[in-house]
Amino acid sequence: MVDENDVRSLLGHEVVDRDGKSIGYVDQIFTDNQTGEPEWIGVITGGLRRRTHLVPVSGLETGNGTIKVPWTKDRVKESPQYGSGDKGSVLGLGDYRAAISESKEREVHAYYGTKENR
Repeated sequence: MVDENDVRSLLGHEVVDRDGKSIGYVDQIFTDNQTGEPEWIGVITGGLRRRTHLVPVSGLETGNGTIKVPWTKDRVKESPQYGSGDKGSVLGLGDYRAAISESKEREVHAYYGTKENR
């Protein structure tokens, strides 16, 4: 199990697929609202048209400064994205942290076939 400190230490590091192909870089860490444990990472992909795709923390492997995910590059790049419709406080006021909506979380669980902890 990758803990929050392990995942946070890899912010900005490369993410590769199960075959070792580069997908992008870790941009965000999303924690479970109930446990505070890391649940998702946001992986930045693309050049000029950057997107942040959501990937479950479960199943990740770390090593040599990279995160390896158990899916193909195409599978990750077709996954639900984190974007302007998702949550965070305005201008950093209050308790700011990146968060995804419950409906987006259900969508990502369904996409990857993972189970919700609720």
